[in-house]
Amino acid sequence: MAKNYSAYTLEITRTKLSKDLDDTIDELSEIVSITARDRSRFRKMLADAKNSESLLIRSRLSDEEVARFTVQRFRFPDVEVCARLFRQYPLGSTAAHVIGYIGRISQRDQERIDSASEQNSADSEHYDPRLNASNYKGTDHIGKIGVEQSYETELHGQTGFEEMEVTAGGRPVAE
Repeated sequence: MAKNYSAYTLEITRTKLSKDLDDTIDELSEIVSITARDRSRFRKMLADAKNSESLLIRSRLSDEEVARFTVQRFRFPDVEVCARLFRQYPLGSTAAHVIGYIGRISQRDQERIDSASEQNSADSEHYDPRLNASNYKGTDHIGKIGVEQSYETELHGQTGFEEMEVTAGGRPVAE
């Protein structure tokens, strides 16, 4: 139904911005291709974003583009290359109304997450760590409609890690 894949993105944080935004993007476009569509999408995100958010300038950078930017990184202290997960729907629009899609977490989504987190915290008998607002820290996408929304907590999973000792063959060592 859907697959995740990783790709490099070029992102800027406004709070770190040391010079004019347009000048920065113009200079970046000499190193990495930034289309009019990329600029338009960036402007829209800029209008909707909080100051501290990292904003996507360009996604799916090639290895060559990452290398070109990395060599010039010293010129752009406010811009970063990030590895991000993206969702691909192999069937395209077939069954899209059922599968749904993911999108950036909006203010309304954030309020819904916070409300669910408060209710979850108040119900100690049925507490679910996946419904905790801190589970969405560092995440900027959420299921918007369809299966993606209905199964958001299952698909999103729980933030964290499990530390275990394994053998050289990768099998867990019994405790």
